[in-house]
Amino acid sequence: MVSGHFEEHEEQYMEAFYDFYEKNGDEVVRNGEVAAALKVSPASATEMIQRLAGKGYLNYEPYKGARLTASGLSFGRTMKRRHRLLEVLLVEVMNFQGDVHEAACRMEHAVDDELEWTLDELLGRPDVDPSGRPIPPPENRHSPFPKQPLVQASTLGSGQRGEILVIASPSGNKELLNSVGISIGAEILNTGSGWRVDGADIDIDDSILHKVLVKTRESL
Repeated sequence: MVSGHFEEHEEQYMEAFYDFYEKNGDEVVRNGEVAAALKVSPASATEMIQRLAGKGYLNYEPYKGARLTASGLSFGRTMKRRHRLLEVLLVEVMNFQGDVHEAACRMEHAVDDELEWTLDELLGRPDVDPSGRPIPPPENRHSPFPKQPLVQASTLGSGQRGEILVIASPSGNKELLNSVGISIGAEILNTGSGWRVDGADIDIDDSILHKVLVKTRESL
């Protein structure tokens, strides 16, 4: 689990180390390589690497470089996971036309465990980002929510109902959803043979309901 005491630049270093880990495994990463990757001075990179080593996230060898510890690997992997989930959100849900990588870099620092979990559910638990790179698995597969979390409407079992709280489909799908009564606050029910919204039977493809999150209610 990632705690909130990290500053953005520390997170950037940890993610950079994970990039090197993906490419080269557990090899030592030289300070100059880190500086070049993050476009900072070698002195700044060395100072930050020593700081992160002091926190137990890197094993640092003066004049050689550093490698991730077990806790550092977990942290870097979490940051990379959040970054790639955000890229899926930007491309596949928001149809973002700007620099996807830079936008995800800015956004990832605001993602906590709860938002990461919700993003993963919303996006249908994707395995790869829009470029085909693998999305690392979650560090903790249990929901971080103290109360009942949101789930995809498409995962409701027969007889289960839920209150619609999030709709994150592209505009074309939203028009279709609205046309059959799917809106924030509406109740959706899996009848076992189809779907019913606020008491009215509807015809909707399950794939579209992947982007609809609900809070489940008691089964019939």
